[in-house]
Amino acid sequence: MRCRQAQSLVGAFIKDELDDEQLKEFLDHIENCADCYEELEVSYMVTEGLAALDHDVTGTFDLKKSLQNVIRSRRKRLALGRRRKLRLRIIAALFVIFMIVLLFFYFGGLI
Repeated sequence: MRCRQAQSLVGAFIKDELDDEQLKEFLDHIENCADCYEELEVSYMVTEGLAALDHDVTGTFDLKKSLQNVIRSRRKRLALGRRRKLRLRIIAALFVIFMIVLLFFYFGGLI
């Protein structure tokens, strides 16, 4: 992913609107590009800071740490999604093997 594309996805990232493929590419890019990470950080701070003001949130909050937590949780969600897909593929493969064995015994091994 190039910087221009990453920067165009900042808003969608903040709103949690990226699909898994876009999210993975975006996260990979911002973790390796200081300029794009800074762009994300500034946009996140403005967006979340204004939202906090709109909701009369009082007290102190660390928006940099909050962004790091969001990035970590999205990475975790991606990893869980990949594991879930792998489990489904394994289950499907086992089901196919089971059906082949079942058909083999049903027809009495007439091959």
